[in-house]
Amino acid sequence: MAKRKTSFTIYPTYSDIFKEDQEGIIAQLSTEGLAEKYIVFTTSLSASLYASHIKGMHVQEKIMIEFKDAICNTSDGHAILNWLFFNDLKTLNFNNFTLMELYCILLKHKKGECIETSMSVDEKLIYLKLLFIANEQRLYKHDDFHNNLVSITPDDKFSYEKMFWPLLLPETDVNEAIRIEYEIYRLKYFIEGIKKEYPSTSSIIDIFFQERGFDSFSSYASALSIIFLDYITCYTNHHKLKAGIKESEQTHKLFAPLMINNITINSYLELKTHPVYYFNGAYYVLHWNYFLNQIFIGTFMALKERLNNAGFQNIKKTSGLIIEKTLFRNVLTTSFSRNWQRALFDDESKGKPDAMFQIGNHLFIIELKDSLMSENVMESLDYKSIENHIIRTFIQSEGKRKAIQQLVVYIEKYENNEYENDGFPYNKRLNIYPLIIYTDYKYKINGLNHFLSVKMRELINQQELKKSTKQRIRPLTVIGLDCIFNLQHKFQDKKLKFADAIDNYHRYIKVTKKKYEDKGVVTYSQLYPSFDRYLPENRNILMSYDEIQPILKDFFDIKDTES
Repeated sequence: MAKRKTSFTIYPTYSDIFKEDQEGIIAQLSTEGLAEKYIVFTTSLSASLYASHIKGMHVQEKIMIEFKDAICNTSDGHAILNWLFFNDLKTLNFNNFTLMELYCILLKHKKGECIETSMSVDEKLIYLKLLFIANEQRLYKHDDFHNNLVSITPDDKFSYEKMFWPLLLPETDVNEAIRIEYEIYRLKYFIEGIKKEYPSTSSIIDIFFQERGFDSFSSYASALSIIFLDYITCYTNHHKLKAGIKESEQTHKLFAPLMINNITINSYLELKTHPVYYFNGAYYVLHWNYFLNQIFIGTFMALKERLNNAGFQNIKKTSGLIIEKTLFRNVLTTSFSRNWQRALFDDESKGKPDAMFQIGNHLFIIELKDSLMSENVMESLDYKSIENHIIRTFIQSEGKRKAIQQLVVYIEKYENNEYENDGFPYNKRLNIYPLIIYTDYKYKINGLNHFLSVKMRELINQQELKKSTKQRIRPLTVIGLDCIFNLQHKFQDKKLKFADAIDNYHRYIKVTKKKYEDKGVVTYSQLYPSFDRYLPENRNILMSYDEIQPILKDFFDIKDTES
């Protein structure tokens, strides 16, 4: 492959550093057991990176120490050091998205079984070269993406989204850490609601859990949670990762359906449904994000596999209503009911927002989006495909108003005093905060809030609203339901004020835009973070024991497991 100069120098590619043919490096995986050795080693890197999201710990330097002898004492290692020095970097910026690409390479070329997992200096060098190849494959998977960068003009109001969405979306899918407490409750409300609405699904759901060795969804979610807390927190608390989850009758039932060992690999999407590798009497988690995702998605997909298409489409439609009536309302009520003067929830009558409440002189008008982003959109690496999906989901689909168009209508109705009988007479002194709350973590992608905020302001400017009303409308804010879930007790106790957090977010975006938009591609990529990523109080993925105890006390007891 010809040497390319990557636009993203934060990620080293093989062609940036070495001249030798990549195929020769990949061919070395034919060595008996080498690929399997690398797979097991990569699970520890992936877990370390995931743990760093939880505690905000810096693991890059620690990972570099693993390769110190290979980098410092070999000529190929010196080439790596030269690249780091030239690009003013101290580490190789290991990340889980690259590791997913690396898993695909290793699984496709795996031969034989590994006996000894320790690595020689030469094996460490080969591993690093494979890592650089994986970086190159993910950055140059579609040449059209890089060709499209040339067509972006500085005055394009969506230049950021066009430049970064094709890369940021799959990275968000891989690197955004899932909140285990939120997924547990999401599953709880989903199953209870679906069983009530469609009694025939009870047997399908029960069989799904029984096949995994559990009598109920609560014991299933409990087991996955305890495994996660035991294996990941042993790193965050003791800086030491456990080797693997020992095989037993119970763990076999739980992990066998998730094993990747005998699955044909076409892309990293197979890793999402099979995030576990079996080796030497133990189960190794390839990526904890994908493993935890099985708490909810695994059950959802079981229904898809065992129902006809019409039945599953009904489930999808009903799912949003169930989450809205249960988890969504409960989270908002817990978070804000002590502080709001009045609140309104949609009772399925047309023309009302999913939620509306007033705190002081702040009026929050909320639309919930319980929509899963399809794998085709995430894998497209095509801006137009992503943009079309965002428009269909959040603006308009087949002539039907969605999200921001609905919010504009609600603001009009509020100004026309149509909510007076619901306790919300028009008050020109209230600041109006339009909000979209989503349930799929992939919508945390940077730039989404900016894109939809610009679109909504255009819609507002087209409406014949009073000048005083337009001046009171704050910029649109897009927030994950899991973010509010995570912070519900901080909102409840007024340790964090909702309006202040939103205002500070938009102030940060405004200041950052002026400060960093001309500072290079790496800095520019961080220009429009999501609200969830910006909020300092939301950065600790694991709640403290005092916070998690009241949330989970009615669900199951988390017990300490033996080391």
